[in-house]
Amino acid sequence: MVLIRLRRGDGFGRPRGYFVQCNQTECQYVDENKPPCPLHVGMFAEEIRVAKEARGRQGE
Repeated sequence: MVLIRLRRGDGFGRPRGYFVQCNQTECQYVDENKPPCPLHVGMFAEEIRVAKEARGRQGE
């Protein structure tokens, strides 16, 4: 069984975007979401939209 979750980048030296993290520590593609890894942020499109809306409301 593979567990995944949506994460935000730390922002240290790179744009603060989202990535998908899994619990497979032996995977050479951990935190990269590059082929052949099947994980991508599009899997969480609805969650990202809701989070952006919530952050927008906090700024009002």
